[in-house]
Amino acid sequence: MKKHYLDFEKPLKDFDDEIRNLVSIDSESEKLDQLKNMRIEKEKEIFSNLNPWQTVQLARHPNRPYTLDYISAWCDDFIELHGDKAFSDDKAVVAGIGTIDTHRVVIIGQQKGRNTKENLHRNFGMMKPEGYRKALRVLILLVLILELQQKKEDKDMLLQTILLKWHQSKLQYYQLLLEKEQAVVP
Repeated sequence: MKKHYLDFEKPLKDFDDEIRNLVSIDSESEKLDQLKNMRIEKEKEIFSNLNPWQTVQLARHPNRPYTLDYISAWCDDFIELHGDKAFSDDKAVVAGIGTIDTHRVVIIGQQKGRNTKENLHRNFGMMKPEGYRKALRVLILLVLILELQQKKEDKDMLLQTILLKWHQSKLQYYQLLLEKEQAVVP
């Protein structure tokens, strides 16, 4: 992706151009190290003196990382879970499990696209009700996994317990619906 510079970031563009040119010539020169250090200092200077409008611009920056960018930087084994098991999958919500260092984690975040096609696919990052249910489903899965890890049960019991609790909650939901329906019918 082409790097986009905001007006107040223009001095950084000059440094980046010089660094890019120098890297193509000699990737290990002392001048390159000096330029990189000067760029870091200039970046600190710029970002420590932002006015409110510049802060807003930075929050809306086109190159700002989104959820999937963070996930790809953190996890090599991320498994995205789809759907809310009641209606459909909300593409604006990314939820799943992965490993960061040695820790198993659950990650839930909003995702919007970088172009019109991606934005339409991700509903411009606007969640629907099924997105909230999807996030809740993944959190429930996390709680179940933590409960079972605490009890040190084996993997087969983990799957059986998750399925059993999920089915129990579905049955309770359907019982509530039936009770409400019977209460409405004369």
